[in-house]
Amino acid sequence: MLDVRTKRSEQRITDAVKAPGTTLVDVYGIGPILDTTIIDDTGDIGRFPTSGHCADDVRDRADRVLIVGSDGAPTVASGGTGR
Repeated sequence: MLDVRTKRSEQRITDAVKAPGTTLVDVYGIGPILDTTIIDDTGDIGRFPTSGHCADDVRDRADRVLIVGSDGAPTVASGGTGR
C-alpha cells in the first residue's frame, strides 16, 4: 500500500514539475523531487537582476548552517567560508 502511495506521489510531483516547463530535470542527477526542492528554495528568480546575483544568494544561503542544540532549539550559524 505504501509503495502505491509513494508512486502516486512521485507521479504527481513529476507532473507538477513538467507543468511550468522547468528544465532542471534535464540536468544529470536532478529528478523531479530535487527539482521541486530547488525551485521552492530559490523562489521567483525574477527578483535577481542577473544570474550572478542568483548564484550569490545561493552561496550565501549555503554558508548558513542550521544547528540543533542539545535543548532542541535551532540556531543558524555561519558556514565560515571567509567570503
